[in-house]
Amino acid sequence: MMTALTFLQSLRRDDSGKIDRENSNPYRLVFYESDGSRTAYCFAVPIYTPSGNLVNLEFQQQDSSISLTGSNATVTLQNEILLKNPEGSCRISLPGAPIATSARCISYQGLKIMPTFNGVLCRARCAPGVPFTFQLKPAQKFHQVKENGKYFALMREKFKPFVTVSAVGSTDEAGHILAPCTVSYQKESNLAFAIHIAPQSPYVKEVWYEINLHAPKLLQDTTVESKNAKSNNAFGGTAFIGNTALFGEQWLYTKIDLQHLPEFFGYAIQRAVLHLPALRSHNASITAFCVAQRFCSFGSSWENKIGSAEALGHTTETEDYQSLDITALITDAKTKTLRPSNGLILKPKNKDSGFAAIATGDNFFSPQILEINYR
Repeated sequence: MMTALTFLQSLRRDDSGKIDRENSNPYRLVFYESDGSRTAYCFAVPIYTPSGNLVNLEFQQQDSSISLTGSNATVTLQNEILLKNPEGSCRISLPGAPIATSARCISYQGLKIMPTFNGVLCRARCAPGVPFTFQLKPAQKFHQVKENGKYFALMREKFKPFVTVSAVGSTDEAGHILAPCTVSYQKESNLAFAIHIAPQSPYVKEVWYEINLHAPKLLQDTTVESKNAKSNNAFGGTAFIGNTALFGEQWLYTKIDLQHLPEFFGYAIQRAVLHLPALRSHNASITAFCVAQRFCSFGSSWENKIGSAEALGHTTETEDYQSLDITALITDAKTKTLRPSNGLILKPKNKDSGFAAIATGDNFFSPQILEINYR
């Protein structure tokens, strides 16, 4: 069984802590530590099912049915993908019937599908310059589409999507990201869209992309980039911090939505570390800065970006994460209690040093994790 606990194996070196079974916050796991403190691991997306169980990131197979229960969606696979929740449903075409199945991966001709916390991660075989195409068919008409080359979203409300297709990247045979990939679409009717995932590397073997139903996020963020100076990226699941041919220089603006963490108010915060999943084996180093004033994750772009204030420091790199101590950013210096902040900006540490591919706050297959130790 793979759950949010699996993601903590590389973050928790002390396995003596006991899990708080009374936790009711859908974003976090809490451990009682041997020194009397508690450590909470707050995921960027909800990690529990509607019934209160941890999302099991394994497909359940019964007869010809293959299914997954996410944080607010059910996923069913056979000759198509069906994503469904109380707000609606949509179907995604597949290249025929499954040719191999396991708990963690359903294989089709040229396509592998893996679970996320509220949908699926798709890995499609492709050749350089040749996009992978599939059809997305919602059960109801949506009056607005948002897209920016990095994601495609059918919108239920102005700032709330129903379903999002988000590009992860162009990868090599081992699944290491070599470059971005892009998302484009053609509207075939009010109830059918052709979605194209195009590689952006001459050495590509697969393109990776996510398809998820919407769930509220713990972190509100957007990338901004020099080559698309007016572009916003509130729903993209991957950031390419640094320099790429497609985006130019890219930064990530991010802030914590504290309304999802009311349990921490009144406690003394001893340590707060933001763990950013590393999606590339050789990431460039990242430097973090405080944001000079509040920013809007839906309206920010390279052209109108807010400036930076004092530096927070550099990320610490491991095989799985780039981690940043943000204790000073989100706690009061005197009382050590939680306080709102304007957020932070992640920039490349060195100019012209390549890029770091990391998961954003909208990534459902490898979510960011905010670690908070408190008393």
